[in-house]
Amino acid sequence: MAYPELIMIIFALALGMLLFAMVSKFGIGVKNSFEEDNIIGDPDFVSETLAILAKNCWKLNKKGNSKANDVCYTLTVNSTENYTESDFNRYLDCGYLANSRLNIENESYDGCGKEDKVYWEIFNKDSEVKIAYVALRRRIEIIEMNTVCLGACCVEKCKMSIDDFNNNCEEMHSRCSGGPCDVFYENCKKTVSELYVKCTENC
Repeated sequence: MAYPELIMIIFALALGMLLFAMVSKFGIGVKNSFEEDNIIGDPDFVSETLAILAKNCWKLNKKGNSKANDVCYTLTVNSTENYTESDFNRYLDCGYLANSRLNIENESYDGCGKEDKVYWEIFNKDSEVKIAYVALRRRIEIIEMNTVCLGACCVEKCKMSIDDFNNNCEEMHSRCSGGPCDVFYENCKKTVSELYVKCTENC
């Protein structure tokens, strides 16, 4: 091989390596990655990963039959753009874990089962996220930690609290019967109703 040709080959290889290094460092797009407690990538990758983890959490908790609460994952999520519950539903195995309602939008979602077994409360593309099984409601909750929810989300929170209070009223009434117990039960229900109104007024 001629000496000039060898020089050209070496130069071409060196240039190729340099270009490869530059593309790796400054290339267009984001390298998607998931490592234990960190999700980095575009909205599709983030949504798909969360859907897989939600399904795993549901499976670990006997598809809603476990009697104990379980925080399955706490994650740091960094997405290139905002992602929504609709994005998440596109990757969810809806036949296994149904999600028929978009919680923040407060509207139904067709095509993902007839039950709402996933509660979604994520507002920001970069956030700390918790995926947990809540035994009382037999559902998976995907929640952005340390954030204040507003609007439909806030009303949902009020409803959840009131449901808990109502359950307490019902439980106490089941253990007691008669005049005074019935009066206490009625007052309990009335107080819960008033609390709900006050709660939603502040949303």
